[in-house]
Amino acid sequence: MRRKGTWGVILLIALPLFLFASAYKVGSKDVLQVTVWNHPELSMEATVNNEGNIQLPLLGEVKVAGLTCEEIRKLITEKYQKDFIKDPQIFVAVKEYNSQKVMVLGAVNNPGDYVLKGETRLLEILSQAGGVSSEGGKAKIIIMRKPQEGKESSPLTVDLYNVLRKGNWKGNILLKPGDVIYVSGEEVPSVHVMGEVKKPGSYAWKEGLTAFEAVLLAGGFAEGASRKIKVIRGKDDKEQNIIINVKEILRGNKESDILLKPGDIIYVPTSWF
Repeated sequence: MRRKGTWGVILLIALPLFLFASAYKVGSKDVLQVTVWNHPELSMEATVNNEGNIQLPLLGEVKVAGLTCEEIRKLITEKYQKDFIKDPQIFVAVKEYNSQKVMVLGAVNNPGDYVLKGETRLLEILSQAGGVSSEGGKAKIIIMRKPQEGKESSPLTVDLYNVLRKGNWKGNILLKPGDVIYVSGEEVPSVHVMGEVKKPGSYAWKEGLTAFEAVLLAGGFAEGASRKIKVIRGKDDKEQNIIINVKEILRGNKESDILLKPGDIIYVPTSWF
């Protein structure tokens, strides 16, 4: 009976991992283990290339990006069975997760890249990153998201205190591949410069600091940056967006610049022209 109970515990632990793996959609740079039973010459590791394909013996290139391992298994089985093997028994698994990652920076104990192995929310990734460091106890979290269909999205901001202490679980948002999660401590007044700058991050606020000066503090514009920047400012639990044309500032029109307030986010988007 104890043995049966032990297996029950193992299954409870293993089940979430299985569900993550079964829901994961393969992408470029993932490494797959393809095993064809009784055909070692066909069994191999295959890396998904930038076009979303893998190269397999006899079959050549097979499109797998956007498919789960089970969908890939069925696809390969049909192809081998059609022309080469009678009743093939095939197993497909992800050996290396490389395509769906997020980056965690700032006031966490273990900053770096983390893999999304299924639907993953903000608090789960922060836990994987070792939690928020002591300096970020009342942290503001800024999430930069990849452009979708050529359209830039504004940074998402999350007040971790509201999520954890006030139970505002809407802030525990679902992450997307390519998200950059920046955790900023709030012990000193600061502004946050994100997007196409050379050194994105938080910078100390001081009286008289302007948006353009904050961009310069962040190393200036990166290659391909737009010269129209956005200042995102919280006001009465709502966000206020202020657009600034840097070209006007460079022409000597300093009135186009604005004075910053603590907590402002300066976002430099990509220029599409």
